[in-house]
This record gives sequence, C-alpha cells and structure tokens, in this order.
Amino acid sequence: MHLSSRTIDEVNDLALLEGWALFYSGSDSTEEVDSDYRLERDDEMEKFPDDGAAAAHVIAQALEGSSLHRDALDCLRQNGPVDFAYTLTALSAHERLALSKIGLSMEPDQIAHYLPAQS
Repeated sequence: MHLSSRTIDEVNDLALLEGWALFYSGSDSTEEVDSDYRLERDDEMEKFPDDGAAAAHVIAQALEGSSLHRDALDCLRQNGPVDFAYTLTALSAHERLALSKIGLSMEPDQIAHYLPAQS
C-alpha cells in the first residue's frame, strides 16, 4: 500500500529545512532488490549528531501525526526498503506497532529478505 502524497523531491524540499533528507545512494542492493535511498542527516546543517538521530526525529514526528514525516517514511519504504528494514529493526516493539497503525510496516519475512542473515 502506498500512502505518500508527496514525491521524494517534494519530501526533500521540506526535509532539508529540518536537517535531513532521503538521499540517493544506489549502494544498497541484494540479488533481487535495489534499494536506492537512505534516510540520513544533512551533514552540512549539523542539526543531528548522526543518521540515527535524524531517523528517530522523522519517526517521532510521523507518530505525532506529521504528514511530511509519514510521507518520508512511506517514500523510504517504497524506494529504500533495505534502509526502511534496518530502521524498523532498531525500533522497539511499541514503536513498530505504532507505525503499523499508521500504515507504515513491513512483514517479518520482508525484513528478513532485505537484511543479511545474522550469523
């Protein structure tokens, strides 16, 4: 299900004002899946100490009802599923449940597909 009413460029126009964006990386891939985007801080703005803090901000704002942040996560799910899967695994069960209630989830088998097997 696609929730976003904004394109990645439209999300980024507003996100960059906050110090983060969906950056094209082209480097995440598995045999079957290309995952071209990552949610990262804008290093030049230095508003967040690291990418994880930027992601935490976006998730918190999405859970507070922000359509921009919800759209950003949906764009990431659609265009950067590897990064979206990593983002979900870093969340608590409560946060994952809250995201799923606003339509931003990924099934466990999908997460396993995008992430390398744990040894």
